[in-house]
Amino acid sequence: MEYSTPSLLILPVIFTILFFSKLFTKSKLPPGPKPWPIIGNIHFLGDKPHRAVDELSKNYGPIMTLKLGSNTTIVISSPEIAKEMFLKHDLALSSRAIPDAARPLNHNKLSIGWLPVCPKWRTLRKVAAIHLFTNQRLNMSQELRHSKVKELIGYVQNRCEKGLPVDIGKAGFTTTINLLSNTLFSMDLGSLDSSNSQELKEILWHAFEEGERPNVSDLFPIVKYLDLQGVVKKTACYLTKLKKIFENIIDERLEDPSDVKDDVLSSLLKLVGDGDEELTLDDVKHLLMVREKY
Repeated sequence: MEYSTPSLLILPVIFTILFFSKLFTKSKLPPGPKPWPIIGNIHFLGDKPHRAVDELSKNYGPIMTLKLGSNTTIVISSPEIAKEMFLKHDLALSSRAIPDAARPLNHNKLSIGWLPVCPKWRTLRKVAAIHLFTNQRLNMSQELRHSKVKELIGYVQNRCEKGLPVDIGKAGFTTTINLLSNTLFSMDLGSLDSSNSQELKEILWHAFEEGERPNVSDLFPIVKYLDLQGVVKKTACYLTKLKKIFENIIDERLEDPSDVKDDVLSSLLKLVGDGDEELTLDDVKHLLMVREKY
């Protein structure tokens, strides 16, 4: 391979500039272990990152820098510093690093859980605070909670009388899902006597699993569009199924305007119809997805 004379002359100049800029530029980052090329400090974390970080903080202090792949991460391990950060500097530090698994269906741009502080985030936060996460809504569902617990007790008692085994995980999940779905939609999404609710459980479980799985795309964003581990593809599949369930429920409600119920969905659809909160149907679906997941 041949190189032109100008190229050969300019390369040393570039390397010299880079060397001296690094030499005389004083880092303002907190102390931390020296990163390795490419992987940074990933090798320090092991299979128990929380314990590894705790050990590192004993050497580098309550605020330290870790290089995770190409991402610079500041680790806080002091309650006093955390309090100062999130009370005095909350606006500067309130946005979250968005994992690659949040990209499907534009969930990172529509979900209150991933949006940065902006007018849309404030609108969704206001709607959620008034219509989803309120003491009034909790008090209104007290009778419903008692009813669902009685159903669970009756189901367990009936199985015991027949000498049949009880899948505690399935029964507990179905009861929890029905509590949520009745608050949101005034209907059960699962049944203690059938396997229907297990389909929803699988969707939610796998969506959580993919979202929490360590992903090379989060450590090296330059390769994120390759989706090397298939995280985006799998998450898109699960979120699409979950969104489809909500779309069917919303479509049924919209087909009969006279079917007004005292639940979260009716409140949200009314806001969409009024247009006061600049809320769209897509916003409603992603709000419901956040509530259902948590």
